Amino acid sequence: MRRAWWCVVPSLVLSGLTGCLGTSGTADENFEDGGLDEVAVDSSSGVDTGASTDSALPTDTGTGSDTGTLGDTGSAPADTGAIADTGTTPTDTGITPIDTGTTPIDTGTTPTDTGTTPTDTGTPPTDTGPVAELSCSLVSGPTVGNIDLDAGTLDWAHWGRATKDSWDHKSGGTFFASKGSTKGGVGQFGAYPISWTWSSGTPTATQTIPSLTGIYVNKKDEGFSFDVTARPAGQTLVVWLSRADATTSVKVTSSDTGVAAYATTISGSGGAIIPATLTCKVRGATSASKVTVEILQTTGGYTSLLSAVVKSL
Repeated sequence: MRRAWWCVVPSLVLSGLTGCLGTSGTADENFEDGGLDEVAVDSSSGVDTGASTDSALPTDTGTGSDTGTLGDTGSAPADTGAIADTGTTPTDTGITPIDTGTTPIDTGTTPTDTGTTPTDTGTPPTDTGPVAELSCSLVSGPTVGNIDLDAGTLDWAHWGRATKDSWDHKSGGTFFASKGSTKGGVGQFGAYPISWTWSSGTPTATQTIPSLTGIYVNKKDEGFSFDVTARPAGQTLVVWLSRADATTSVKVTSSDTGVAAYATTISGSGGAIIPATLTCKVRGATSASKVTVEILQTTGGYTSLLSAVVKSL
């Protein structure tokens, strides 16, 4: 039961006391028939919670804080208002643009490589020109027959046609510069087993009747020597000679440095004339190169020089 406090106005005097009286009973206990049955004296000091001494309990219409000890049984006003968003999300009325263009045509050309091939900084081997060459072989034969000196030749020469000093060669030929030289006594012989003809010679223009002639030496350390041009294109040199009861050395040398010479020896016995054929492949380092053929008898007997030709390789 809630305890009531009643405040007595100053005009009320009971037993010479003024003040506020408190009751501890219920409303039914303290008041009957609307009258005051008994007055209890509250010996505790009351707290005047009123705002004035007004004979009536004032109604507090202010907004001050509730300083009473009673619990506020009210509840905080509910915020019933809500901010209503009356707008709508803007509608995108546009459409995705249509790409009406076309893929650009590449009218350019492939870039030209303006760079250059890397330069080889190494030094290539120096081309020193044609390699000079000399390789020869010497075989016996032929033992019979006629040889046409014009057949497939670039130049030719023949020794001893009429006398021991006769020398015929191809007209306009450039490989045999001269008839060469001899060492010792030289003779002319006209009965060799093989013969010679030509049709473009000088000083004898034509030799249609086979000639069986040549020149010879018949003592030790006698012989013959002549030069032949060796051009860079290369040529084949063929020389015909013979021996009878003699040992003869044959040597071929090049004017070019570093080219090995060719040397061999042939022998014959029994008094028979044995023809031999010397064949050499020659190549000069320059157009001024030459090879030299030397035929030297090293014993008694007979050694002969007959003819020579130059052919293409």
